Parts: sequence; structure tokens; C-alpha cells
Amino acid sequence: MRATLVAGSALLTALAFGATAAPVWANPTSSATRTVAAVHAPSPQKKAPSPQKKAPSPQKKQYRKGFGQGFVEGRSDCKGKKPFDPPSSGSSPFQKGFHDGYVSGFESCK
Repeated sequence: MRATLVAGSALLTALAFGATAAPVWANPTSSATRTVAAVHAPSPQKKAPSPQKKAPSPQKKQYRKGFGQGFVEGRSDCKGKKPFDPPSSGSSPFQKGFHDGYVSGFESCK
């Protein structure tokens, strides 16, 4: 009965995971010492290569550059116990990024 339960569980597991290997019996002559080999799950499928991402626009690059510099300056001002004094937002992507980065950097050290 125990061997049937073990074999039945192994069969259900194999069906659920789609195993490719059949169970291996350690000693086919003795029903009391039967063991089942580990069931191997199939290897994951490789994903198809994704299309290359577009390069960010020059405006995004400038915003990111300004954000990074503003973040560093804002964090430095906060750690130096300077008053919160963000620069004006401006109209260029760099100036907007610098302003946003300054505010984020200053707020990140509180």
C-alpha cells in the first residue's frame, strides 16, 4: 500500500510539473524498500530577445543630468544644515531636473 502511495504521489508530481524522467526504483525486488528518484522540472524556456530600447531624447538626458546634480547639491545642503532654498524651476529640461533633484535630495536626508 505504501509503495502505491509513493508511486501515486510521484506520478501526480510528474504530471503536474511535466517531468521528462520516469521514476527510478532502488530495489525492484523488495516492495518495502522502494524509493523514487527526484523529479526534475523542465528547464525554463529562454525568452526571445526583446527589441532594443530607443535612446532617451536629448531633453530627457538633460533632465536626468540636472536631476543628478540637483540631488547631490540638495543632499549636501541638507547635511550641511543649510536652509531649504531650491533654485527656481526655470524652463529648460536641465533646470527643471535640477530643481526636482534638489528637492528630492534635500528631502532624502531628513
